[in-house]
Amino acid sequence: MSKWYEEEAIKEWIEIAIKLHRNFINIGLALGIRASVVGMKALGVDRSKIEKAEVWGVKCFGEAVEVMTGCKLIREKLVFHEIYEPPLKPKLILWTINNKAILELLAREFKNEDEVFNAPEEEVFENVTISNINL
Repeated sequence: MSKWYEEEAIKEWIEIAIKLHRNFINIGLALGIRASVVGMKALGVDRSKIEKAEVWGVKCFGEAVEVMTGCKLIREKLVFHEIYEPPLKPKLILWTINNKAILELLAREFKNEDEVFNAPEEEVFENVTISNINL
């Protein structure tokens, strides 16, 4: 069984996120990548259907969401709330035309990005909620 990050379309966007992050991946970037993918899968859409994103986290987390979802801060499709106060508890909201996904990550420390990519979802996410909305 292949890993979620080995899917060809996802793999390409991960490579772009790393490249734009000065060819470096860290835990914040990995969490943003993972949260974006989990959110889009929960909504049943790819990045072309994401209308807006709102992020609470470190800059690397926000940068990953920007790349993975296509929602750009400069186009006002991404709202970013920087947090650095422990315990870091990132959060992501993704909107499509009809639905939104709210992803609340656990306040936990990871050793490295491989642990973020390979941990079971229940060890990364506290809650993933989908609701119907009208934008």
